[in-house]
Amino acid sequence: MMPILLSNTYKQRILIARHANTFDKGEQLLRVGAKTNLPLSVSGKEQAVRLGQMLAQFDMKIDKVWVSNLVRTQQTANIALETAKFNLTPIITSVLDEVDYGVDEGQPETKVIARLGKEALLAWEQDSIVPAGWNIDVATIVANLHNLINNIQERDVLIVTSNGIARFLPQVLNLKIAKTELKLNTAALGCASLHTTWDLDFWNKSELG
Repeated sequence: MMPILLSNTYKQRILIARHANTFDKGEQLLRVGAKTNLPLSVSGKEQAVRLGQMLAQFDMKIDKVWVSNLVRTQQTANIALETAKFNLTPIITSVLDEVDYGVDEGQPETKVIARLGKEALLAWEQDSIVPAGWNIDVATIVANLHNLINNIQERDVLIVTSNGIARFLPQVLNLKIAKTELKLNTAALGCASLHTTWDLDFWNKSELG
């Protein structure tokens, strides 16, 4: 398998991964946030292996890994790191914990859409407008992520988090991503490199090669 070559003239590089699946095909999809600590499903574990295979393709050495308190991020990172043969122990930080979906926590997606409407969910996904009934402080999330990023000393790092947090990292790094493309798929990767400013290498990559 040929390595994926990226520019080597950078100061730091951050890989951002969303955790793998917590539901398998045919299961009812629930709105899973910070208060629902589900493990990976069977398909999720398979996705985490593929994520590790993708990590192994990059011509780089990951120096440090951060995950959230949620088992789904920890399992994703551990399986991927083992697959890629990176001997690293992820660091747990609450900064990467998923957002709190409030009254919609643990509810079927169909019920969430019926309560809020598609426009309210789209406003959240694209413009970070928090729907009624959710307990999310956007300013605090962004400030905490800024602090995490600004204190990174290592050259190459991996962050494994959930979609509600990952979607703010392009804003924190000032990356140019269309708001319609912010959402990371499960077990997908984004990558940014610091030169004079942070530059986007890719976003939402989930295929080998």
